[in-house]
Amino acid sequence: MRYPALREEFLTSIEANKAAIEEMIRLQLGVRSCRLSVREVWRSGSFNVAIPIRLSKMRTVFLRLPFPYRIGEDQCPGNAEEKLRTEIAAYLWLQEHCPDVPIPVLHAFGLPDGSTFTHPSNTPFWERSWWNIKRLIFSLLARPVPVRHVRRSIRHSLGPGFLLISEARGKRLSMTWPEHCHDKAYRERLFHGLARISLSLNTTPLPRIGSLLLRTDGSIALCNRPLSLYFQMLENEGIPSGVPRHRTYAEVESYLSDLLSLQDNKIRNQPNAAHCQEDGRMQLAALTALRATMHHFIRPEFRDGPFFFTLTDLHQQNIFVDEDWNIQTVIDMEWAHTMPLEMQLPPYWLTSRPVDGFQDRDAVAEYEAVLEEYIAIYEAEERRCNGSVVQASVQRDVWQRGSFWYFHAVSVPKGMYTLFNRHIQPLFNQDHPGLKVFDDVFYWYWGFGAQDLIDNKLRDKEDYIARHISKMKSKPWFSLAFNIMGKGDQKKKHRKDAGSAQEPQMEQQLWEINEVIINGNYTLGEAEGGQVYYNLFTRRQDLPTSFWRDALEQRAHAERLAQSSGNIAQQARGASGAQLLSQQIARDPNMGLLNSSAEASQNARKKKKK
Repeated sequence: MRYPALREEFLTSIEANKAAIEEMIRLQLGVRSCRLSVREVWRSGSFNVAIPIRLSKMRTVFLRLPFPYRIGEDQCPGNAEEKLRTEIAAYLWLQEHCPDVPIPVLHAFGLPDGSTFTHPSNTPFWERSWWNIKRLIFSLLARPVPVRHVRRSIRHSLGPGFLLISEARGKRLSMTWPEHCHDKAYRERLFHGLARISLSLNTTPLPRIGSLLLRTDGSIALCNRPLSLYFQMLENEGIPSGVPRHRTYAEVESYLSDLLSLQDNKIRNQPNAAHCQEDGRMQLAALTALRATMHHFIRPEFRDGPFFFTLTDLHQQNIFVDEDWNIQTVIDMEWAHTMPLEMQLPPYWLTSRPVDGFQDRDAVAEYEAVLEEYIAIYEAEERRCNGSVVQASVQRDVWQRGSFWYFHAVSVPKGMYTLFNRHIQPLFNQDHPGLKVFDDVFYWYWGFGAQDLIDNKLRDKEDYIARHISKMKSKPWFSLAFNIMGKGDQKKKHRKDAGSAQEPQMEQQLWEINEVIINGNYTLGEAEGGQVYYNLFTRRQDLPTSFWRDALEQRAHAERLAQSSGNIAQQARGASGAQLLSQQIARDPNMGLLNSSAEASQNARKKKKK
């Protein structure tokens, strides 16, 4: 509920420290001057903001800052530092071990303790020389060797720390995906690039499943839990992941077991985890079945490794290409960690669907045809690079055995039940997905007190909705919107008879709308943001001025949510939804000149200052 306000507070604090930030960056890079861009061109996603910094030589770098309020820092102190240190380690490890993987240059970084490190090329000669001598001494003494980036005496005041990275070359793949995704020549060039990146990463086997971490002594070690966005998203909601930061895994089963336990914790602790008795039983039955069938999807020869560093967030938004779809840059190293070879899955988005969006056999068949293109190209690249084919064969086997769906179901809490019901359960019995009796029997074996848990979750949901509705009723638009949602003047005469029955339902609908528009759809999941915005704006354009005024400040957020979706179709619909909101605002005479997100944010800040 508080995310928009916390975001505004965080970004305002950065603007307030503009001069100090510019001076710090100037010293870090050894340039005469630099300029922090205006807020309207800052680029922010779910977990970070990237601020363009214009340098004196007409060169741009990006100051990347994590949002502490999105990654569970209040609930789990140290989460922001964990995320930052693992992301830094990923950049540095890739630059040293996989220089052919096209990632941005990490020019400098700052840790939460105020310390800063700079790329050797931007460091004065005497500082660089002393640091290299220190690294040599540590190497001779067989001690962990610090990273090549030089520790500086310059301090920073950006609380959660920062990364200073180069601008990505090329254009986002998502910008031209709808235009060229059906062109085989474009796909082939893209697939060759993806295969080369994966093969480069897989030249260095690593002993455990986990994340690389920049340790306090300045060295990098594989000693952190395999950090994924779901760990910190759930921890941010007060849901324990059950995986301590120091835990790494020497074999696959224990890792998968902890991923399933994470989903157990989500059901136990998320107040709106179950919508009804049937929903609760279906989720528990699916988790029970995923545990029972795990051994069918893991090949014994890969159980104990080897493990390889994997870019787990590689989708159209994070891939930059040239005009012909040759990969120029890949970005966002924040959730990269080592994975078993079998869990290095082919991209699910090859046919523009989310991972849980394959609704029928035709959708699966369409994906399989494109997937075969991808694996054939991967096989050719692997034979060229290694002289033999292993990884491509594993990917083909993972698809044919259904492990593709299983590993996604275990890893993605949002899509767990859908993936199990549509793609995993039919492998064992074609009839069970449509039989309620399966869930009614199997959910009992999830654990002791399964039915008590479901009963408690439904009470939790009622309390959760009641709390949010009570907060929402204080908003000026609530009574007007309440009438529009079904209790307008034409229905006043029915209030005595129908009001008591309709009111809770309408209050819940309003609560859901409030969650979507005013608070950015966080409870529904940001990957669905574009679709939900589109649906809402096309159906509810008759809400009052005060409602849209509240929604105005979220228009830019709607566009970001649409872009955060891995599904291009959702991105397009989400952008359409944002455009509909713009049109609604433009039509409203009371909104005046507030017809752009830039003007809206400027006016909001002016009002706040007054």
